Amino acid sequence: MSSSTHHRHGDSKRHERARRILSFFLFLTVSLLSLSVCIRASFVSKGAIVNTLTSDTYVQGEYNSIKDYAHDLCDECSLPYDSVDKVITFDSVYKIQKAYINGILSASSEYTETTYKDYIADLGKSIKKETLLMLKQKNIDSYGKPDKAAARFSDYITKYVTKVTELAFTNIVKTVVTFGSVASIIAIAVFAVIATVFVLFIVSIGKKLYRAVRDIAYSFYAASLLNLLLVSGVSVVKHYKHLWLYPLYFSNAILEYVSRCIASVGVSSAVLFVIGIALTTAVWCMKRNENS
Repeated sequence: MSSSTHHRHGDSKRHERARRILSFFLFLTVSLLSLSVCIRASFVSKGAIVNTLTSDTYVQGEYNSIKDYAHDLCDECSLPYDSVDKVITFDSVYKIQKAYINGILSASSEYTETTYKDYIADLGKSIKKETLLMLKQKNIDSYGKPDKAAARFSDYITKYVTKVTELAFTNIVKTVVTFGSVASIIAIAVFAVIATVFVLFIVSIGKKLYRAVRDIAYSFYAASLLNLLLVSGVSVVKHYKHLWLYPLYFSNAILEYVSRCIASVGVSSAVLFVIGIALTTAVWCMKRNENS
């Protein structure tokens, strides 16, 4: 077939080259769009952070740490564990942790940034009350000042509870979540518009619609592959990289959070691949109808 005949009945090489260039930029835009969605849905999601830092594993780690400290303090003061075991429970630690993380992230109207402090204060009052009662019931020597001794004992524990609960980089977390949420929403809107423009340009070039749709499908396949490579790369690094963070339950929480975020990128890769399959199927149908 001569070049003139090809130009009359199909698409010229200029059209094909233009579509491929645009499809490459579409691939980049779709990739950035999908990553922006993942960032909004997982990386800077208040819900994802709250779920990670209020998980049973994380709270159990906090509870064990607080309980161990309280027991050590009891041993130091020659006191039984009765008062602390009765007051310091998994549920009480969970209540404080939930209030703290929801409060600093403004993730729930039920909590403010100081609600957790009120819960810690209530815990301290309960410890003081139970300790004072125990001192009197068991005639434990407190140098004639049981109220002062119980208050000091309670104060030590509540200070440690506060230390365990509060994150050292609270302001950084709040800034990242706030800025990331706004930035990701803007990015999603911008990349969605740009992707739409590229699709319209690709479709408008040439006479064969199925060829335009095929190039668009290639863009989605490429974006899917890029996301898959990203997931694989981070998974390999995560497998061999150890976080030297203390305490261990916090380090494990970080790894769990990263896993959730990477999982969202994996889902995005699968969605893009399915869209590519759908477009490929549409190309096959259009081509078959044209040839029939």
